[in-house]
Amino acid sequence: MAHVPFLKSAPRDLVYLHSNIHKGKNILGRLLTDPQMERSWLLIEKRYFGAPDFYKNLWSEIHYIFLKSHTPEPPRAKVRQRFLRIARNAKELAEAINDGPLDRVTYEFFPGDVAQFAFLNGNIAKANQRRGARRNIDKAILAAKRNWSEFGPEERDTIAHWAIESWPSMTDLLSEVARCAEMVAEAARTNKRIVERDTQDRQVNYFVRHLAKYFRKHLQGPMEGNSRQHRDSSVRKANQ
Repeated sequence: MAHVPFLKSAPRDLVYLHSNIHKGKNILGRLLTDPQMERSWLLIEKRYFGAPDFYKNLWSEIHYIFLKSHTPEPPRAKVRQRFLRIARNAKELAEAINDGPLDRVTYEFFPGDVAQFAFLNGNIAKANQRRGARRNIDKAILAAKRNWSEFGPEERDTIAHWAIESWPSMTDLLSEVARCAEMVAEAARTNKRIVERDTQDRQVNYFVRHLAKYFRKHLQGPMEGNSRQHRDSSVRKANQ
C-alpha cells in the first residue's frame, strides 16, 4: 500500500507521536493525512497557546472519545443494579467500621503526599493571612517540622482543623456515597435515553459532542469554519 503523505498543516508533535504509538495508530494516521483535516489543523494551530504536551493531550482525548463512542450504552436496568450494589456496599462498609479503629475523620486517610500539599505547602501561611493570628496553632511546630510524616496525631488534628474547622467522618462520607449512588440508580430508571440502539448516528453525535466540549474548555470556544455536514463526514470516515 502506497504511503500517504502527511498534511502540511499536520502538527509535528502528532507526526512524531504517530511513529511511536501502536494503539490508535490508524486513526491518528487518518487525521494527519485526510485532506478534509487540513483546515481543522490550521484552526487549532491559530488557537494553540503553546501549552506543554497540548497535542499529545489532544490526541489522548480524541482516542478516548473515539473508543467511548464505539461502546454501546448498557441497559438502564444494568446501570441501576450496578449503582444499587455500590450503595449497598458503601452502607455495609460504613456499618462495619462504625465506632471502630477505622472510624476516623477523612483527612486521616489522606496519603502523605496529599496531606503535605493540602496542609503544609504554603496553604497554612495563606490561611493565616486570611483568618488572622487568633487560631490556637503552635507556629513553632510548623517552623521545626516540614514534612507531614513528622507530626504526631494531635499535631495533625490541630493543623487539619485549623485549615477546615469541621471534617466529616469516614462513615459520613460512605453514607454520602451511598446516597449519591441511589440517586444515580433512580435516574437510570426514570431518565429517557436519547438513543436506544447503538447506531453510527449515535457514535457520531457522541464523538462530536464530547470533542466540542473539550475544545470549548481548552481552546476558549468551539471549533468553527467547517460545516456540520463536512464535520460529520470526517467523523463517519474515521468510523469506517
